[in-house]
Amino acid sequence: MITKFKQKNLTWIDIEKPNRNEIIEIVDEYKIPKLIGEELLTETLKSKVDYYEKEGFIYLVMHFPFIDPKERVVIEKEIDFIISKDFLITTHYQTIDPFFDFSKIFQNESILERNNVNQNPGYLFFYILKHLYKYLDNQLDGVAVNLEKIENDIYNGKERDAVNSISYTNRKIIKIKKAISFHGDVIKSVESAGVDMFGSGFSFSMSMIFSEYNKINSNINWYKELLNDMRDTNDTLLTTKTNETIKTLTIITFMMLPITLITQVFGMNVSDEIILIQTISDFFVVIGAMVLTGLVMFVYFKNKKWL
Repeated sequence: MITKFKQKNLTWIDIEKPNRNEIIEIVDEYKIPKLIGEELLTETLKSKVDYYEKEGFIYLVMHFPFIDPKERVVIEKEIDFIISKDFLITTHYQTIDPFFDFSKIFQNESILERNNVNQNPGYLFFYILKHLYKYLDNQLDGVAVNLEKIENDIYNGKERDAVNSISYTNRKIIKIKKAISFHGDVIKSVESAGVDMFGSGFSFSMSMIFSEYNKINSNINWYKELLNDMRDTNDTLLTTKTNETIKTLTIITFMMLPITLITQVFGMNVSDEIILIQTISDFFVVIGAMVLTGLVMFVYFKNKKWL
């Protein structure tokens, strides 16, 4: 689906889930190199930047992570940008909510004039990236909430519940980090090519975007480090609890050994001459000996602080 937005002399063409006919239409209308057109039809695994200096195009691919609140998974979505001196084309293969939000901003002329978005497509690209990073930053707030919940579970005796939360949050952080891993190089490459097309002022805009990227990347690294510390703490507490349980079971087993021995001795099938239990009183004496043995061992272990 092709959607065109226009403000004064600036044109933004957004293509969602493109098909071949739509790509052919755009390639012919805006004189885009056919090689770019072919790449727009399929998703690209890695972010990249190509500068078509002769044709006057910057073609770049970026991947952005989006957290699905229902499925609780991170979905990596590709966005392709074609930047020229006269227009900006964006292509994506799934619905991207920030684009819908930004389209409303773009159509509000007063907001654009206040932010100087209407200067050229380079500045429009700048504000789209800024909007995407702001959206991602808001999504990272959910990671911070998860980390706080994990911390509360760890220190409230819910270490086993925290294991699943740590695993889920770690997977989320890894996927976010993977999605934006090449953004720094892409931004620097676009800055270099964009200066030739839009002048030295474009370098300042890209420096601001690079700062936004660094902020996101620093937050992710911090969350990752914090999560690793929480995992180590949780593992230590789980190990300690497990060791205490094993210790208690071992002591109980040791306490039962002499009692079991007494039971086995008096349960042996021997001749009447050596059977010690002849009356009901003898039976209770043996029971008393078993109880006394257990109590003595319990007191001993208690004094040793093994229990």
